[in-house]
Amino acid sequence: MLAHSTLKSSFTIKANNELLKIDTISFVGNGEHQEYAKISEKNFTIFSDKDKININLKYNPSSSGSEGYLDFILVQAKRHLKFENNQMKFRNIESIGENEISLFEMENASQNLKIWDITDKKNPKNIAANFINNKLSFKSRTDILKEFIVFNENYLSPKIIGEIENQNLHSDSGASL
Repeated sequence: MLAHSTLKSSFTIKANNELLKIDTISFVGNGEHQEYAKISEKNFTIFSDKDKININLKYNPSSSGSEGYLDFILVQAKRHLKFENNQMKFRNIESIGENEISLFEMENASQNLKIWDITDKKNPKNIAANFINNKLSFKSRTDILKEFIVFNENYLSPKIIGEIENQNLHSDSGASL
């Protein structure tokens, strides 16, 4: 989060309509060589028994010229490993350990699923898995955090929708934001 304001301003952060924090951000000066805005980065741990988490972020300006910005929200969730939809990515930070070999078991699976190790995005590796009683299981060395993707024949893929006009990305004119 980032705020540009000559007075203190704040962000209200909620998850599932429960207040996590009201984050007050310092003001910036209005001199010629002052920083433009103040940055605030927050981490939260929440526990939920719901399948979906509703995140609400509201900027509370302190004056009419105040502006609040959000770069991104990153949600890392731990849940039961159960195949849903046509593809899903997963990883388990708790599996990391020196010389560690971890067992991953996925429920609601079918024999036509494929699993790739996508830890190195430019070099995905097919993973051999066992399928028994609607469960897919495999082992992997987890000296480092491994990321996997599992998918069926209906996986997401890019589609050609048409040609794009030539764009002069290096033009001298300023960007219109």
